[in-house]
Amino acid sequence: MRDNGMNMPNPTPRSRLWLYVGLALVLFSCLWIGWSDFDPMIPQDEVREHIRSSIRWVIQVLIRFAIPFAILAFFASEATARYRIGKRTPGAGS
Repeated sequence: MRDNGMNMPNPTPRSRLWLYVGLALVLFSCLWIGWSDFDPMIPQDEVREHIRSSIRWVIQVLIRFAIPFAILAFFASEATARYRIGKRTPGAGS
């Protein structure tokens, strides 16, 4: 056996074959479990309702969290900038 620089033997072709077979079985199992309940024949009304509810959810998240957080971050950066400018300039800021 040859040394690969880490004092670990190189895998033999037989062990690589078992690795490939094992990974193929895991892949097949994941695909089987993950896609077993997939139904490509979904009615259009359900698809449209899902799209509407997704858009509604995105808008709610933006209004509740993203936009207020962005505004607060802007005000914080402005206040920090004003504080730094006032601290550097003698006599300013008071």
